[in-house]
Amino acid sequence: MRRFGILISFVFVWLGINGSPSEASSTSLLIGGACSWHIIATPNTINEVNELLSVSATSANDVWAVGYHRDNHTGNSWPLTEHFNGTAWSLVSSPQPKFSTLLSVAEVSPADVWAVGGVIKQTIGISRTLTMHWDGSTWSVIPSPNGALDGGFLTSVVFSATNDVWAFGYSINRAQRFLTLAMHWDGRSWSVVPTINPPGNDLLWGGGAGSPDDAWAVGTDEGDGSGLIEMWNGTSWGRIPTPNVASVFRSYVPIMPNDAWALGYSSNGMKAIPLAEFWNGSTFTVFPTPTVSGQDTLVNGATAVRADNVWAVGDSQGPPDRTFTMNWNGSSWMAVASPNRGIFGDDLYGVTRIPGTAGVWAVGTYLTDFAVGPHRNKTLAMRLHC
Repeated sequence: MRRFGILISFVFVWLGINGSPSEASSTSLLIGGACSWHIIATPNTINEVNELLSVSATSANDVWAVGYHRDNHTGNSWPLTEHFNGTAWSLVSSPQPKFSTLLSVAEVSPADVWAVGGVIKQTIGISRTLTMHWDGSTWSVIPSPNGALDGGFLTSVVFSATNDVWAFGYSINRAQRFLTLAMHWDGRSWSVVPTINPPGNDLLWGGGAGSPDDAWAVGTDEGDGSGLIEMWNGTSWGRIPTPNVASVFRSYVPIMPNDAWALGYSSNGMKAIPLAEFWNGSTFTVFPTPTVSGQDTLVNGATAVRADNVWAVGDSQGPPDRTFTMNWNGSSWMAVASPNRGIFGDDLYGVTRIPGTAGVWAVGTYLTDFAVGPHRNKTLAMRLHC
């Protein structure tokens, strides 16, 4: 399965209505009717590879997307930051440490935006966490710890308030074991908070936060091949049991304190298929999801507009790779047609709702050629317009 290009060589809002998913309002989104996906032009750097991996919005006129751009000739990569002002996307200057990428962005307010990722020191085989902050006019690097001597990498950032921000990912110890990593921003500095680590390699890929004593992190426990979900109760992190399926959780979508979705992908024994598990306040339950026949189908990101309108995005593995989107309408998950910019490889990695609307942004990348060797990628953004 394809992973983010920069990581291939390195490592394999409380919303809506309470109750169970089947009790959600019947006024669900009109799939294929009033709403549809449209590709919106995005800029690229002069380098061969440009990928957007995450997106966040505070309004229809204030949207951030982050990722990386890479020079195929030298192998150097740098952070990529882009902004949508309601009319067009533009490149925004940001610090450019070498061998780095941004995997996640969270917009607290137009003048308070966090982006996280890592710097891969390829010459010495270790990585370092990377946190960057937008203050309304400038991006700057904020010092962050690593969690282990041999490196750390951040994959997700979430918040409940300006002084309650969580970043999740993984660290690597001297035995080259991957360990879950959670860092907290209290308004002044980042600090590592101990997390649960079952035997084997453990990684966190996503999460959510509703209050200082209610945060969630999701990922994978490679020791037994199961999904990993951890909950913060204000004092410590604890593991929450999930159905015993081979899985990787990529996103956690809170609806209300006792309603949430954990999404990613699992295996049916032959292919990867989308995975959606619903939390009712006491247990997680697997719900049926659509897939693309004969192909691996991955879910990389998810967001909620309402309790009866949840979106998940990813890709179906080819060749060619094609964008994949699915929607929860209050009673079932349905595949929704989405466009492709390229003819060979289109992938979606991040998605966010547009507050105050029924609209959604999704971002990713597409291949521009069939070249043997390093490919040429361009940024991809599409908007669900209703």
